[in-house]
Amino acid sequence: MSISQPVPALLVFHAHLPYVYRPDGGLTLEEYWFHEAMCDVYLPFVDCMDRLLNGKVCSPVTLSVSPVLLSMWENPELQERTREILKRRVELGRKEKERLTDKPGPASLAYRYAGRYADMLALLDKIDGKMIPRLRLYADRGLIQLIPAAATHPFLPLFKTEEAAFAQLYTAVTEFRRYFGFAPSGIWLPECGYTPKLEPILLRLGLRFTILEAPDGKSGAGQGSAAPYVTPDGLQVFTRDAAASALVWSRDSGYPGHPDYREYYRDIGYELGRGTPAEQAYIRPYVLPDGTPAATGYKYCRITGAAGGGDGAGGKAPYDAGRAAELAAAHARHFLASLGAAVPRGSEATARGAAGVDAADSAADWEAAVPTAQAAAGLASSVSAAAKRQPAEAFPASGLAGDAARRTQAACTAPEAEHTRASGCYAGEGGASRPAASASEARLLPPRPVAVCAFDLELFGHWWHEGPLWLETLLREGDLEQRRRYAASGSHSGPSLPDSEKQPVFLTPSLYEERYAFDKGTAPALSSWGRGGDARVWLNPATDWMYPLLHAAEEAMALAAARAARTDTAAGKAHQALAAEHDAISSSDPLSFHSPDSGPNRRDHENLSHTALTDRILRQAARELMLAQSSDWAFMIESGDMAGYAAERFHEHRNNFYQLLPILDDIDERQPDVLSPGKLELLHRMERSAPIFADVNWRAYLPRYLSETLADKKPSRAPAFAPAGLSPEEQTAAEERETGKPSAGSSQAKPPAANSFTAAPNTDKKASLRVLVLAWEFPPHLIGGLGRAVGDLASQLARDGHIVHVITCRRDDEASDSLWNGVHVHRVEVLQSSESPAFLDWVFRLNIAMILRVERLMEENQELRFDTLHAHDWLVYYAARDCRQALRLPLVVTLHATEHGRKLGRLDDPVSRKIHAAESSLAELADKLIVCSDSMAEEVTSLFNRKKSGVTVIPNGLPASSDAENNREPHPVPACAGDSGYPQRPPSAKRRILYLGRLVPEKNIPLLLAALPYVLEQFPETELIIAGTGPEEAFIGGLASPFGDRVRFTGFADEAAKARLLAEADVCAIPSLYEPFGIVALEAMRAGVPLVASDTGGLAGLVEDGVDGFRLPPADPRAWAGKICLLLVDPELAALFTKRASAKLRTCFNMKEIGTATTNVYQSAINCQRSTKTC
Repeated sequence: MSISQPVPALLVFHAHLPYVYRPDGGLTLEEYWFHEAMCDVYLPFVDCMDRLLNGKVCSPVTLSVSPVLLSMWENPELQERTREILKRRVELGRKEKERLTDKPGPASLAYRYAGRYADMLALLDKIDGKMIPRLRLYADRGLIQLIPAAATHPFLPLFKTEEAAFAQLYTAVTEFRRYFGFAPSGIWLPECGYTPKLEPILLRLGLRFTILEAPDGKSGAGQGSAAPYVTPDGLQVFTRDAAASALVWSRDSGYPGHPDYREYYRDIGYELGRGTPAEQAYIRPYVLPDGTPAATGYKYCRITGAAGGGDGAGGKAPYDAGRAAELAAAHARHFLASLGAAVPRGSEATARGAAGVDAADSAADWEAAVPTAQAAAGLASSVSAAAKRQPAEAFPASGLAGDAARRTQAACTAPEAEHTRASGCYAGEGGASRPAASASEARLLPPRPVAVCAFDLELFGHWWHEGPLWLETLLREGDLEQRRRYAASGSHSGPSLPDSEKQPVFLTPSLYEERYAFDKGTAPALSSWGRGGDARVWLNPATDWMYPLLHAAEEAMALAAARAARTDTAAGKAHQALAAEHDAISSSDPLSFHSPDSGPNRRDHENLSHTALTDRILRQAARELMLAQSSDWAFMIESGDMAGYAAERFHEHRNNFYQLLPILDDIDERQPDVLSPGKLELLHRMERSAPIFADVNWRAYLPRYLSETLADKKPSRAPAFAPAGLSPEEQTAAEERETGKPSAGSSQAKPPAANSFTAAPNTDKKASLRVLVLAWEFPPHLIGGLGRAVGDLASQLARDGHIVHVITCRRDDEASDSLWNGVHVHRVEVLQSSESPAFLDWVFRLNIAMILRVERLMEENQELRFDTLHAHDWLVYYAARDCRQALRLPLVVTLHATEHGRKLGRLDDPVSRKIHAAESSLAELADKLIVCSDSMAEEVTSLFNRKKSGVTVIPNGLPASSDAENNREPHPVPACAGDSGYPQRPPSAKRRILYLGRLVPEKNIPLLLAALPYVLEQFPETELIIAGTGPEEAFIGGLASPFGDRVRFTGFADEAAKARLLAEADVCAIPSLYEPFGIVALEAMRAGVPLVASDTGGLAGLVEDGVDGFRLPPADPRAWAGKICLLLVDPELAALFTKRASAKLRTCFNMKEIGTATTNVYQSAINCQRSTKTC
């Protein structure tokens, strides 16, 4: 049978399974997937290749293998377990033959299966359990072009950072070279998942080509042709031919669904495993150790029903292995004959393959293609069985092109040499780079359509038992067809002749590149070979919760890598080594690669000042992150198949990752190789559970610009930072003000300096300072007093002429970058998931986002230098630590409160203890420490062993307010006498007591509710207004319910609402048990509202009892009611208090003076950094 329209076929088989090795336990169902695939897919594939090699068959195919599968193939424990399972299967076959004595058909099948598994056992022993050297042999002989996959088979288009994608692909290339000894030159991306952001990474790694889904499911690039094309940047793209692939791949009409093929679901491991007690006892030694039913490979039924597939309610006809072998050979010949029609030039594909699998097809249609009975029997012995993924929803792991075919000389005899060269079986690019000379291009034939047919290797033998026979027949028939073409041509002038009869039947990507030119085209924006051609299989309502968590982990890994590199005095050397390794990867000489086990890369790692322990932790963190990124988990969850297991594995690796990162903080620089036994055992356990990627390089996660900087490469200038809403003129002025130099848009602008992370402190004490501020909240949206204090201080510093940049959290629809009261504000998005993250997890994400934003700010503004760093409270500790180290800045810390104080001395839960530890670390890290009150100074020196002389007290303040706020008139209601003895206003006059603040235990709001009945006795119309939100809201609401409308909850009050509430209030009550400062007191003073406050913390320095307010212990409700009533009944006293308080506010809490005091601390920290003395 000849091919009517010869179109070369590029067969790509992708081998991948999720990482299922578990060292600490018995055989699990998931690990059993691997052993099934070994028995029924991978060993039969080796068996097939051995026969083709011995038969000198020259039909090259492309084999993509994922690095996780390579690692499992290399695992001695898994090799031994496969051997034991094969032995049990052979034993089961003998027992089955006895059990089925009265059933000749099934007994004959059992005998056949036992023989086949005995052959596979012998083959496993022959290769000593090692698959990888065998594949290298086939690559050397030109039978296959080996290509790897991204490290753990992730769906790369859904990655957030370039660094994470680079790390996956870089690890794939280095692992491939470690296993096979030569570099790949292309890639088949997992799931054919592509986005343009991957293209520069691929080319950077020397990966010149990839295989993508055709646009709109049609073959070929832009003009309806199936010819491969090259993008403007140089990436070569082969488009998958969906129509040709569907002859095999289609669930509804593909060959594997033919009624005569073996039924996958009818296995005695399930049928007897759920049968009578005697049957269960019989089969138990051959299923999972705990008795869970599992496939044994012994199946006696054929699909039977036209619909095929699962185990229907009706009976199944007996399986006829001979007829199935004939059918597989016929289908192979039909596929070969269909290649010319299956890849039309822009037209729809033929449906002949679909018709071919229909049971209604006449026998005559197949008769010409069916081999003799003897040949069928011989070929049937090569039929294998099993794989783990459905053919319709496969995982194409990845394909990187490039093998050592050029180095082979073949086993062909001299008369066969011409056919050998023409078929490409023993010619290929290998690891060499393609010559760029125009003369070489001139010798290439014009672009030619190619039928790119891509399949999961696991289809062939697992779901489709006869698949290996189909494949071997196809490759043999293709070889015969190739020989026929050359015999008919009578020419031996070589493959360059444009005679279509001499075109190769099968190609590999590298062989096409050597023979043909490429069309010009553009790759799609996003594509995959999944349902819909997009990301919906992996990103959908069932899986969308995974990606924010993965994105946060990506950034956490990049941050940890950056921190480690910066603390490494040999970081520059490390990055130069990494750059050299990149160059070696794309080198044309395979021998230029040095194994990391013995080459310079490994030695550089060991010579770094980084400890081996730090290196181990980061390597394992990279492994855990990559395993969490596997697309297998999202696919299983979306399909509903093993969804619980997939979610469990995802969380396991993510949790492992987050357990590892904090260990880095526990490494003592004075004893860098010492770690607590528990944490060391944790590291050991993770390494034992995932012994993969021996040479994973955590430096692959370093941000590109940082890598270039540390490697002494000068990046090009990025666009200058432009605050939102600024005109070009305003932008220019702001830029010149920041840098002290003409801006890039100025006629006086000079060429920018190279980017640097070393600050250039301002040497003129009178000149303005450049301050970088880290604060978790900032106006206008505020939750507590911290944000107000930071905003007021930053505004004052800007008014004083200093350059202030604030990194803070973004809320609602706030702009990412803006200019607020002269302050440059950069708001970061904190990644969220559909599940509310734990508080500390959210804090960690916030810090990651802050650090990355600072790094981007420095990259965008290469002339910007800061003089000092100011961190507000523990929530920004991680960012403060890293920025201080990266930017070489003096660190000024303001502690606004402590967890010890908030919890009233009870640090009895893990979160509180971690917060306390972060506060302690931040206080220790600070070059200068600021607190807001004398009581806080006492608290901090006591808690954190800080010398009191090293703590500066600078109170919070408020900007100057309007005259209306400062001169509010008291309510004009005359006084009268009452039963209580107090001078009173009429009981009918409505009075309002205001509480402003968070609803948390330390604010002691129940005290006000306990005092309220005493107030209502004198003033029945009094209303207590509680403005704020917090975790105690429900509890306080319950306490207030008996008072009805006498207590009003307003919820969160923004600045405008707060001003209205203060304008209506008669008394502001602050009953706190713990109050480091009490900025609400200042707000009340400014609004002219008299105060009743606790005699505690910072309030003791704000309110002078009986002079500008009342101050009393936060314990006696009756006493509190008495003080409140005095102010309600006596407007004269209230007015006196507010007048004195206003004067105090202007003199003691003046923002101008506070700004000056803070600037003095900054300058002191800068001077100390320059000095050799201890400050």
